[in-house]
Parts: sequence; structure tokens; C-alpha cells
Amino acid sequence: MLGPMSAKSIHRVSDESSPALVAFILPSPLGRLCGVASPSGVCLLTFAHPTEALSCFSADRRAELMDSLHELVDGAEASSDQQLGEPLSTWLRDLRRYLHGKSRSLAIPVDLRLARTPFHHSVYEELLRVQPGQTTTYGDLARLVGRPLASRAVGQAVGKNPIALIVPCHRVLGRDGSLHGFAFGLAKKAALLKLEGVNPALAGSSRSWDREVRADSR
Repeated sequence: MLGPMSAKSIHRVSDESSPALVAFILPSPLGRLCGVASPSGVCLLTFAHPTEALSCFSADRRAELMDSLHELVDGAEASSDQQLGEPLSTWLRDLRRYLHGKSRSLAIPVDLRLARTPFHHSVYEELLRVQPGQTTTYGDLARLVGRPLASRAVGQAVGKNPIALIVPCHRVLGRDGSLHGFAFGLAKKAALLKLEGVNPALAGSSRSWDREVRADSR
């Protein structure tokens, strides 16, 4: 997941990528989130500071996003979200419900333009299949993307996930069931799993990710 020190590792997006990008800051019980959305979906969501988070864009686009950054106010959703229009206001309402424990799922589309490589893209696509209440491992993901010996490469891709929460890298555990690494700290990872009804201490033994069923359904 994109962390404060890894924001620049994502390739820069050219100005031609999309004329309609919107940046926002969203308060949450777990800390302030910075995000960017296109008409297709959310392309960036991170707990990193906006200056770091937006550094993956070109200089001109970064300045444009910083100038138009919408700082939303928790508890005043109706008025603040309307500034952003649809469908983003609906996506943000969904995100707020999730972060406040009112929903365990996020029906928010993603725009994977910030995936560094086709391999990273494939890892994120598989992560999107891991449902709330389920967990997976780096080894499971490696097998599902057809690279069974590439657990370390999968870990690197997961570590550079630009869309926190929605592309659920917090649902990835170590082989022994441990929480393993997380760019924003293990406390946040444990909190996100608890929001989804997973006891982090038991996640390894209660993993409900069935890779055979998943493989057959592709």
C-alpha cells in the first residue's frame, strides 16, 4: 500500500491521462485520507500527506490537484460531498459508512492507472476478489496470478498499492497468519480487519479464502 516514503515509486501520470481528476481529503476514525478520483473510479487513496500522495502525478497535474484539493468535513457529508458531484459523492458516502463500521463492503470502482506494471495490475485485480471477512496470503496471490514462486514480487506489488482500503491489501497475511507488514502500521491493519469482522489474532487459522474455488471461477 502506498506509504509516505513510497509515493514517488509509482510512475508519474501524464497530463493527457485524464482531464477530469478530482483530489480530496477525507477525515476518518483511522486518520486523514487523501484521494484522487476520475470518472472511472478512485485511482489514489492513502493515509499519506497530500504533498507526498500527489507526487506520483506530473508537476503540472500535481499543482492543479493541489490547487483544487477539496478538504471535506466529517459530520457534514451532505454539504461537503455535493461540491464534488456524482458519482464521487456517492463513493465517499460509501467510504464513510465503511470507516464508521456501518458497512463491511465498499462498492466503489477503481481506476488502476497508477499500477506500475501489468504484473502489479494483475495482483490488484486478484486482491479485488478478496471479500470482506476473507483473508489471503502472498503465496495464494502468487499462485492466482500464475507466478507461484513470486511471493516476494507479490509482496512488493502489494506494498505499492495506490488505492488503500478499496484494493484491500490489508486482507493479505503472512504465510504463518501474522499481520506482516503494512505501510500505515499494523494497528491500522488490525483495525481495518476488525471493521470487517475478522479477529486479527485468529485470522491465520480462520482464513476463508478458497483458492481452488477462486481458480475455478476465473
